[in-house]
Amino acid sequence: MATKQSSTPKIVTKKHIARLERERQQVRLIQIISITAIAIVVLLVGYGILDTTYLKLRKPVAVVNGEKIALNYWQERVQFTRINLANNLQQYQYYQQNIPRSTGERLEYWQKSLGFFADAPLTGHGTGSIQHLFEQAAAGQTGLAAEITKNPHNQTLSVAVQWGIAGIAVLYAMWMVHLLLFRGQGLANWIGLLVVVQNLVSSLFNAHLFDFVEGWMYVLGVGIAGGMSLGARRRSGESRGLPVGNARAACVDASGHPRL
Repeated sequence: MATKQSSTPKIVTKKHIARLERERQQVRLIQIISITAIAIVVLLVGYGILDTTYLKLRKPVAVVNGEKIALNYWQERVQFTRINLANNLQQYQYYQQNIPRSTGERLEYWQKSLGFFADAPLTGHGTGSIQHLFEQAAAGQTGLAAEITKNPHNQTLSVAVQWGIAGIAVLYAMWMVHLLLFRGQGLANWIGLLVVVQNLVSSLFNAHLFDFVEGWMYVLGVGIAGGMSLGARRRSGESRGLPVGNARAACVDASGHPRL
């Protein structure tokens, strides 16, 4: 028969209490260090993601004329340029293979137009002769060489084929006069200058002066802005040339009636 052992009460000393307190402090310190380390890792990862997806893309990589160029804009421009160059290379390969495509067609049009211009350089072949010349050149041809158009997609060549050097001189004289017309300050001059410059640049790849919508836009833009510019210039000249003592006399016409 097992004898029942009496349990003696556990004596808690100061040394035991101090050891328990040290253990609690150590556990608390480990918890604090662990939480701090996890928080630092999370913050670093979050900052890395934020920097990669947002902050870095908006950091300036260059300064052009005092304007900062951000990384995201630069990357988009590089990607667009790369795609554009690849597309142009593909278009040129199509042109070499005599396959009709946009860029290849333009190259074919320009090459033939230069030949037409060389045949009649002074006065050209006459108004409306472009399509007839392309029809003659396309006879018996295939692929790009068989393409027929009445618009060589270049304003200078379009004029040169029809009216030769004389027409080119008139065209560039018109552009020069319009540029000089809008050489001053003011909103009307800026609008007119924008219309002329846009037409000059677009004329490298199109003949917009001979297109209905674009041609009338140029006529109306230059006409309205030019009229406003000339009117403002005339009013400015009159106000500068009028003596102060004759300001009241300027408001009276020859019959003595006041001007309204």
